[in-house]
Amino acid sequence: MYGIVDIQQPVQPLPQAGQMRSANLSSFSPYIASLGGNPQGLLDKFGIQRDGLESQDLLVDCQPFVELFEYCAERFNQPLFGVSLAERQTVEVYGAVAAYCRSAPDVKHALKGLVNYLPTVHSYESQLELVECGGIAELRWCEKSPMGENSQSGLQGLMLNLKLLKELAGDAFKPSYINLPHVPYHRCVEPLRQHLGCSVRLSHDRACIGFATRWLTQPVASRNQTVYKVLGGYFASLQSLQQPNLVSDVTHFIKTNMEKGEASIECCAERLGVSSRTLQMRLAEQGRCFSSMLDQQRQTLAQLALKNGNISIAEVADSLGYAERTSFGRAFKRWTGVTPQMYRKQFI
Repeated sequence: MYGIVDIQQPVQPLPQAGQMRSANLSSFSPYIASLGGNPQGLLDKFGIQRDGLESQDLLVDCQPFVELFEYCAERFNQPLFGVSLAERQTVEVYGAVAAYCRSAPDVKHALKGLVNYLPTVHSYESQLELVECGGIAELRWCEKSPMGENSQSGLQGLMLNLKLLKELAGDAFKPSYINLPHVPYHRCVEPLRQHLGCSVRLSHDRACIGFATRWLTQPVASRNQTVYKVLGGYFASLQSLQQPNLVSDVTHFIKTNMEKGEASIECCAERLGVSSRTLQMRLAEQGRCFSSMLDQQRQTLAQLALKNGNISIAEVADSLGYAERTSFGRAFKRWTGVTPQMYRKQFI
């Protein structure tokens, strides 16, 4: 059994909730330029710093990237924008995890490494699993937090995973099928089927690449026991450092679900894979309460929104999940001691 490398500090910061490595934007500028677009103008539009392209190991927020990709698909009439971008990239987007997979003894060990370590090293939001059943294996993936319309970033991930599988198993590798959730991929199925030349199906619950289990025993041509051992030990040590931050996870969930009216403790508990009772108990152990955290986020967002004179108070109330403006008014006065109208006047 391989040992664990003892480290005090990671070589680079570890991603937290809502973060990923900026390597996902590699090749973005030349691709946009080839479409006749202005790469820097688009990055500025979505508040993405140029550093994100120059240093691929930076940690950046996922949401602006998701929104950028969706905008580009529409703006340049590229329904498979994520696929086309990934075709211009290499699996080096996954950084050291790609090197670990290449050093694995066979495809199965490589994919287990991808499942275990991509969330730790590349993107906290990545959630993968490898499932075997009846002669078919599925590499499945989803995001821990909802990102809204995100078909293009999902297509990018699909293409990168396909590239990695082909690199590990050899050029002869062919997927048996690809599953994509009905929402938001229903518009991508036919063009993707034509582009990849394999079965693409809609599923209600997951995105995955299905392939014959015989590929799992295929030796990896670039296998290297020493590299596999050293990187595996390092990644395992990183996992011990990256303890789940419950408060951060809950805060991120509230922020991303409030406007949709789904920021309840029941929805949060389901997302985190625990019962509501367990979530309440774990928060209490850290001196926190879900309802208080929800209130705190509502107050913060309400104050920011009220400083913007272009948004009506009714719209602010609606965006925070209040069915009635009067309920929002009472809550805001409880938080701040003044009404929303009085608060807004301070900034006019």
